Amino acid sequence: CYGQPASWGVSFPKSSIAYKALRGGRIDSYDFPLVEGANTIPLVPVQVIESGAMIFLSLFLFFLLHKKQTSGTVFFVYLGGYAILRFFIEMWRLDPERGFIMGGLLSTSQFIACSMLFISVLGLFFRKRFSPPIAT
Repeated sequence: CYGQPASWGVSFPKSSIAYKALRGGRIDSYDFPLVEGANTIPLVPVQVIESGAMIFLSLFLFFLLHKKQTSGTVFFVYLGGYAILRFFIEMWRLDPERGFIMGGLLSTSQFIACSMLFISVLGLFFRKRFSPPIAT
């Protein structure tokens, strides 16, 4: 995975998948080369952004785990939290091979994230309504 061009981004070396995918020329509406010499032009570091977001989500879930919750709450909060993070991270990604649906409106991953969020909301609703609190 690699992100869109950004002046503050990271450059990928010749041996990377990003370089090999981008060296063929132009993608979408970019009218400039995405590869310069032995590196790509600077790209949004989506891998680093997602890793950082997952660390914060993990810390929040760890905090939530130690509070009195109904059974399954932490799982459904993770599912919804990851879905939201992934939906927005997909906006910065450039790799078109991941696919799009609905006429290019959503990437495949954004569609899956929407489905995950729906399941999360349903799960939280039914857990809250029908499960007794966990004894601590």
